[in-house]
Amino acid sequence: MTISQLSPAKLNLFLHIIGRRADSYHLIESLFVKLKLADQISVTPDPRVQCVVFQNGAPLDIPNNLALKAALMLQQRHHINKGALITIDKHIPMQAGLGGASSNAATVLMMLNQLWELNLSTAQLMQYGLELGADVPFFLQPANMAFIYGIGEQILPIDDRAELQIPCLVIHPGIGISTQEVYRQSVKSFDISILTKLKYNLEKKILDFIQGLVYKSKNSLYEPALLLHPSLAQMAEKIASLDGCALLRMSGSGSAFFAFFETAEKMQKAEVYLRAGHKEWVVHGEILSV
Repeated sequence: MTISQLSPAKLNLFLHIIGRRADSYHLIESLFVKLKLADQISVTPDPRVQCVVFQNGAPLDIPNNLALKAALMLQQRHHINKGALITIDKHIPMQAGLGGASSNAATVLMMLNQLWELNLSTAQLMQYGLELGADVPFFLQPANMAFIYGIGEQILPIDDRAELQIPCLVIHPGIGISTQEVYRQSVKSFDISILTKLKYNLEKKILDFIQGLVYKSKNSLYEPALLLHPSLAQMAEKIASLDGCALLRMSGSGSAFFAFFETAEKMQKAEVYLRAGHKEWVVHGEILSV
């Protein structure tokens, strides 16, 4: 039996750093949304656990493969005496701030839960996911959009109303950035928490608050990322100047950016223009539902 499933990317519509714990972990508040951009993963029974990754048809070696770690964790914790061949067809750029590795790990946990008939609950899978990485639990829960806080492990799902249809480009410059290196850069000041205000507005169903919040917020990791890769500033300036670009922001710790456009037509024109002028960039357009 072979099981196949899509493993979606995510955007951080904003990311604020509100403090740092005694153990040096940063406290964040962020709004995550899943994308249609996704990797394709399949699992088949096999005598041992192994993972092969392909990108554009070519084998890809991924050190410290989080999907493989997820599979081995599940096998060891539940004393499984059989394995699985995990095949990942990569479409999500790596080290991009799009959550590809976390999503792959979460998807493998869900698929092996089914293949090995473990019948683990979502809550149990999320606990395993948290051991692998703070972003993994988001991909294990069903909501398309969620407010993330703590060190990234606290999740407040937001109802999938899909009342906003936003033409969105995701642009990766062809270079990766290590999340750990970005966080090592000094954050000059901390942001003010909006958790209480967000919960109040969600309870009152004031939907405009979410839209306004996205446009008025920022990504606090952008400046630290620029210290590592100053060329990102030129890339951002070029995209922001495109006709119809209403919002440009880096996702997560970078290096990918996303751009909201006034119309789908203007987004499509920008997509064609950027692909033609920058062969090294990955440019993906979709209508984002929030």
